[in-house]
Amino acid sequence: MKQLLFPNNTRFWYETLRPTSQIAYDGADFGEVVSTSERIAEGVIEPVEIPYEDTTLPGHLYPADTTGAPRPTLTMHNGFDGTADEFFKGRPEQLHDHLPCTKTLMVGTAEEGAGAHCHPGTMRLSQARVYNWPDDTVAGAGT
Repeated sequence: MKQLLFPNNTRFWYETLRPTSQIAYDGADFGEVVSTSERIAEGVIEPVEIPYEDTTLPGHLYPADTTGAPRPTLTMHNGFDGTADEFFKGRPEQLHDHLPCTKTLMVGTAEEGAGAHCHPGTMRLSQARVYNWPDDTVAGAGT
């Protein structure tokens, strides 16, 4: 399949396909996926390998400027294994508590549909929260 977005980055193309595949289930809106993807500048993102047990996991680093100024940070948990996964219980809160900056903790609940594997019941709500956070937080703070 031809990469329609992010032609030089297969990881980002894959991550774009994930929400696109949720359109039929009311989990995403095509226009939102495309407009959000167009705002992501290639070259700013650095691929990284995150050590995990006896292997590494792929990740993406969005480097901040080098002024050392604290930046607003979003910690969100309702990921692939949902809030029902005991392995992660309390971890997002621990990370959030240690951040020395303006911060927001978003935790999806089972009532919202985030308690199951891949949180299918809250896909659109989760994406809306993530995509609205910069406008609500960063733009609102004048940074």
